[in-house]
Amino acid sequence: MNSYTQQFQMFFYCSSVLGLFFIPFRDDFLLLFVLYLISVGMFFSTIIKKNNFSFKSLGYLFIFLAIVSVFSTPVLSNDFYRFLWDGELFVRGVNPYDYTPMDYAIQREFFSTEYYMQLYDGMGNLSQQHYSCYPPVSIYLFGFCSIFTNDLHANIMIMHVFMLLFQLPGIYFGKKICEIIGVNKKCIFLLFLHPLYLVEVLGNLHFEGVMIPLLLTFLYFFHKKLIFISSFFMALAIHIKLIPILFFGAIFSFSSPKKVLKIFFFTVLLSLIFSLNLFDKNNFFNFLESLKLYFGKFEFYSFVYVYFQRINLQFYLTILNVLALGASVVWIVKKKIPWQNAMPIILTVFYLFSGTVHPWYLTFVLLFAPFSQLKSVLIYPTVGFVSYLFYDIGDGFALRFVYMVSYLIVVFYLIEDLKKMRIYAIEKAK
Repeated sequence: MNSYTQQFQMFFYCSSVLGLFFIPFRDDFLLLFVLYLISVGMFFSTIIKKNNFSFKSLGYLFIFLAIVSVFSTPVLSNDFYRFLWDGELFVRGVNPYDYTPMDYAIQREFFSTEYYMQLYDGMGNLSQQHYSCYPPVSIYLFGFCSIFTNDLHANIMIMHVFMLLFQLPGIYFGKKICEIIGVNKKCIFLLFLHPLYLVEVLGNLHFEGVMIPLLLTFLYFFHKKLIFISSFFMALAIHIKLIPILFFGAIFSFSSPKKVLKIFFFTVLLSLIFSLNLFDKNNFFNFLESLKLYFGKFEFYSFVYVYFQRINLQFYLTILNVLALGASVVWIVKKKIPWQNAMPIILTVFYLFSGTVHPWYLTFVLLFAPFSQLKSVLIYPTVGFVSYLFYDIGDGFALRFVYMVSYLIVVFYLIEDLKKMRIYAIEKAK
């Protein structure tokens, strides 16, 4: 590939990613999909397939995209309104787990300015009716992003800058992990330059962009055998999103039970300490009630859950999910599958049976792309973007057909990966 062709492809990649930051709305799926398809095509054909870029040039590319994203307003998700709402409550000394936004609307509290009205209207009806479902450390961070001004656009920019700064230690520790396990350090950009990650983290400001750098920091200190420090970052990651709890299933496959128990003990202890300021015996159940909404009632881009939901068998699907997770963990531990392959397998199984799989959830699967040889680790997050089709055409046969095709692709690659892992385990046992 000559330099002109390479520059041409990189121009299309950057233009399409920036277009995803600024141009489409989520109900305009055709434009959204075209921009995403171009960015993914350039990502796979140029950044992955070709090895002509240095680590420094890829880092500069990421910084450029991140800086430009600071001037964008999220158009594909309205979650940032709730982030700022919870942050404003915390700054004003109000516990976000004690009352729903609608409680304040009824009392007419916090509605003396246009700013609070913007936050309330922007978060949408579903969020207005429920308590915060974000763990305490997330609330602290929301508060930090809200403390400086009462201007919506200024606070969005502050949140963008905050998100950008968190990516830097993520890239640093991700590079270190690549070096530890013998992977080319440039592979870390399979995560940080993937269009899904850029859109959902830098564009839509989802706090998976905070959780993932924390998990990379955890993995680095874990490999350095610094148990307490690694547990500290694991506890922080769990307090951003609860999903890292599943990490412990994978840790058993490559670490001693004594070491795992130490990490588990310190992580639980630190998690409880982080919760003391906001949780009490009453509002903790409010938090659980909101979580139940997303994991027990709300359905989005599910594989099998939607069919169980329609015949009121959600409870049995939950049991099935737990059994599938348990079976996958047992298999992984028995076969001694390395963490970089074990964790995405556990995650993929979990999401295949889950009721709610927003596209930004799949950035957690994408976290392992730099370190894993599994193809499904890249395939699932990439095709999961089709879930935005819901906002254009709504639920129905066409949507379910597209969803089913995308999931059949994921399952195909997952099965192929499991076959390879089985062969790897057999050869290792010889």
